[in-house]
Amino acid sequence: MGSRPFAMPYHFGSELRKGKKENISTLRVEPRKIVRTNETVFLFAHFLAVRTDKSSGLRIVVGEKENLFLTSAVPRSDRILFPFAGRSLIGKRREMASAAAELVAERELEPMREMVDGNRTTFVGAQGLVKLALEQYTEILASASDPRVGSWPLMESPIPTLVIVLLYLYSVTIAGPRVMSNKKPYNLRNVLIAYNAFQVVFSLGMLYEHLMSGWLLDYSYKCQPVDYSHNPSALRMASLCWWYFISKFTEFADTIFFVLRKKESQVTFLHLYHHSLTPLETWICVKFIPGGHGTLGNLINNAVHVVMYAYYMLAAMGPEYKKYLWWKKHLTTIQLIQFFLVFVHSAQALIFDCGYPKLVAILLLLHSTIFFALFSDFYRRAYRRTKSIDKTKVD
Repeated sequence: MGSRPFAMPYHFGSELRKGKKENISTLRVEPRKIVRTNETVFLFAHFLAVRTDKSSGLRIVVGEKENLFLTSAVPRSDRILFPFAGRSLIGKRREMASAAAELVAERELEPMREMVDGNRTTFVGAQGLVKLALEQYTEILASASDPRVGSWPLMESPIPTLVIVLLYLYSVTIAGPRVMSNKKPYNLRNVLIAYNAFQVVFSLGMLYEHLMSGWLLDYSYKCQPVDYSHNPSALRMASLCWWYFISKFTEFADTIFFVLRKKESQVTFLHLYHHSLTPLETWICVKFIPGGHGTLGNLINNAVHVVMYAYYMLAAMGPEYKKYLWWKKHLTTIQLIQFFLVFVHSAQALIFDCGYPKLVAILLLLHSTIFFALFSDFYRRAYRRTKSIDKTKVD
């Protein structure tokens, strides 16, 4: 590609010249594109430069080589330099992680052997870039997450949670039905009574903790930021968020009992979508935002589960308790009200600014909208089926 001499814009040149740790001895740039943000300069160009870090003495030398890219992190700095295929990126580590993954996926980089010369200039190939991308992923996860929860079980990485969810889906959709294909349904009456009683008590306990950790005391229903301090109330709420996350794994038993009782019709898309998505969502909430505005949805969900599992417990006790279950048709209505309340409450975090992440509020809006639509469709189909059965009985 042809190029023309380049007169460096003042803002870009001054950014490099004024860097506290950088000393540009030589610089000749033939650019294709320059993008500048507050703390990051992205340079897409052919260029030749020698940069010396004053604190470490590290020199980065870049030549105009189409098939060469270099990665070298300046010690105690958040900058990394990527020249490759005639283009270069100078940016913060956070941007570099996603950029590295994208570049490797596009296969734009040719593997090169690692060379370290006397000037401590390091040239690495695609393998080094993949390694760096993994390192940056770990750094991003650590820097953006809540350090208070990092050592808690299952919170170091999302991988264990994802594996558990995948094993759950495999067990209830493939392995379980295959094992039960030649077996009679299990009679789990006593197990179901005990399980549903446990869920009622567990949900009641979390409901109480949500109230006493903030929502009955000093939390604002208008907009509530996350308290990342080590105050007892803040730690109490963060711990509660973790227990709420764990509770989503216990609910896998709902599906397992359907499979063991050969109630395949109950294992619907809505059921699987709900039970597999919520552990992943709650992991994210515990890892990054354990508290604040979004926990009202957890409180409402706990209240709904008290009612729901109480119904299931009575239903498992036998036909003699059927007369107490006249309110079955209202269960889905209660869940629809839950999603509507979460939607309205999440929207408030977009209207009023209290420091709660806007992106999280948008995701909560999307979550409640999807579930409202799915449960509405379920309610309509169930209502039509009930009306059809009643009409048949009359005829």
